[in-house]
Amino acid sequence: MIILLHGKDTFRSRQKLKELEVAYQQKHKTGFSFEKIDGFSTDMKQVKNALQSGSLFDSSKLVVLENVSANAGLKGEFADWQGLRSFKGDKDNTIILFENSSVEKDKDYKKIIALADKKQEFKELGVAETARWFFAYYANRSPVSLDIIKEVVSLCRGDMWFIYNELNKIRAYSHGRKITKKTLDAVSVGGAEAQIFPTIDAIFRGDTNKAFYNLLLQWRAGEAPEYVFYMIVRQLKIIAQVKEQKDLGVSPDLIAKKIGEHPFVVKKTLSIVGLFSWPKIKDLYSRVGSLDVKSKTGQIDVYLSCELLSAAVAS
Repeated sequence: MIILLHGKDTFRSRQKLKELEVAYQQKHKTGFSFEKIDGFSTDMKQVKNALQSGSLFDSSKLVVLENVSANAGLKGEFADWQGLRSFKGDKDNTIILFENSSVEKDKDYKKIIALADKKQEFKELGVAETARWFFAYYANRSPVSLDIIKEVVSLCRGDMWFIYNELNKIRAYSHGRKITKKTLDAVSVGGAEAQIFPTIDAIFRGDTNKAFYNLLLQWRAGEAPEYVFYMIVRQLKIIAQVKEQKDLGVSPDLIAKKIGEHPFVVKKTLSIVGLFSWPKIKDLYSRVGSLDVKSKTGQIDVYLSCELLSAAVAS
């Protein structure tokens, strides 16, 4: 089976990906293999090896292939690969294609879309839709009133990852007590965004003492490790994109337009791209996939996976 998840709202698409991974593992409790690959840092040979290899004891396979659209060479080869057709309709062997942006209008992706058994695009939600989505999300967990969620959405400027992180913080702080606007003030909702960037900056500049001190403070403050992990991966992606454009001789202003980031972000990134060779970037992408799988399958604690990734980036 071939499943395509794509769109700008990576929070909801990640939630769906997680849901599919868990469902697959529950269905195939034994005799299955699970692998995650980042398409940006791989080639067709590695993809084929992942999709075609397997143990005699594996009756089923799940391969999550991310960011194929970011690798023009791989995208073309993958779309033309005849072996991809064999996965269409196969209920035991599944490929989940995960893209951080919409590929609906990507001409080179059309062949892949045509083969997809299922596809879902996650478009960015409006303010009211975002509030309703989180209200439904927490309804069967630890309920939060719609008015409080609306307030958090406003304070976090609609950023789904940020909202999720802050709602988890106030739920942990309240310990089942009624959440009010005073609760939001007590935990400084909306202020964590300013705190996360110095941590990410320290990690990517190799300042391990500051990086791990900041991580400790954030764990004590109730920061969600999933959010920190996401922010590290996001920065790694920006570095790879900026480095690629820099190597091509593209100007900073044009780089900002090409990758959809603020010129200030590109300027700061350009000051550290020299610390990251392509072999190191590829190794880090590999670690991201490995740690993500291990934390989701319970092999390691999610806090530890975040700290291990931080150490790998800073080293």
